[in-house]
Amino acid sequence: RLASQAFGGGPGLDRELEFGLRSVLGAAMFDRGQHAAGLQQMQHARADLGEHHLPPVQAAATALLEYRAALVGGHPAAARTVLHWLSGRAGQCGETQLMRSWEEVRAGRPTAARLALHPLLDGATPPLLPLSVVEGRLVEAQLDLSAGDRASARRALRRALSAASPLGVLRPFILAGVAVRELLVHQMGSFGDAELVAEAALGALRRTQDPAAVRLLSAREIEVLSLLPTLLSLEEIADELDITINTVKSHCRAIYTKLGVSSRRGAVVAAHERGLLHIRPPAAGINPEPLQPSPT
Repeated sequence: RLASQAFGGGPGLDRELEFGLRSVLGAAMFDRGQHAAGLQQMQHARADLGEHHLPPVQAAATALLEYRAALVGGHPAAARTVLHWLSGRAGQCGETQLMRSWEEVRAGRPTAARLALHPLLDGATPPLLPLSVVEGRLVEAQLDLSAGDRASARRALRRALSAASPLGVLRPFILAGVAVRELLVHQMGSFGDAELVAEAALGALRRTQDPAAVRLLSAREIEVLSLLPTLLSLEEIADELDITINTVKSHCRAIYTKLGVSSRRGAVVAAHERGLLHIRPPAAGINPEPLQPSPT
């Protein structure tokens, strides 16, 4: 709203300021679900800027916004155009490495993604923005989870939260993959000084969720949902609620559909993100363990 008001103030805006406002407006539109229009707004802002001078830090910030939007929207060629634009403006930097790692993850090339990420995380190619370290650690956590290395993923997530804490940064966690968000939920209570930013990230996730599906959950479905984070099997949940196993399975299918997920684990993550489940810190000295897969 603020970017739109400022941009609509008429002619005479400084070219650099106009570009920044239009980029922010496009990113906000994208975040609110207007993917095509938001990406187009950012693309037009960059095209209209032309060869006008832009500080490298601002170029990196806006390039990350547009590049992520292009990838999420399924436009890898448009994303590569943004990468080339930033390389021409700022040279090789931590942000160009981050963009390359995002592209390799999208293409299913984890080894190449790690190679692209290393210069950013080990300091060989420093970033222009502190935010980029947060994003890089989240990519690292995603790659570790894909490789089945949950311990390394936990360390990467903690480092991401520690880097985000002094910045007050939440958006990277909202845009992280479902596996990383699941890890965030399951590890709540174990982040030490970064616990506050972890709680804020979950709160931001809840605010992005559509509550309509939640209102459709029946009282019995909520009861079943409350037991899904436990290690109880579906048979044990049926015994606990004094209903049949088939009834539990039926409730689970309904819960998955209403929350827009396809598994027990996904339902737990979605429920935490919507504030439907109370997150209790683990006992002292105990690392939270992942949920065991449930029988289908």
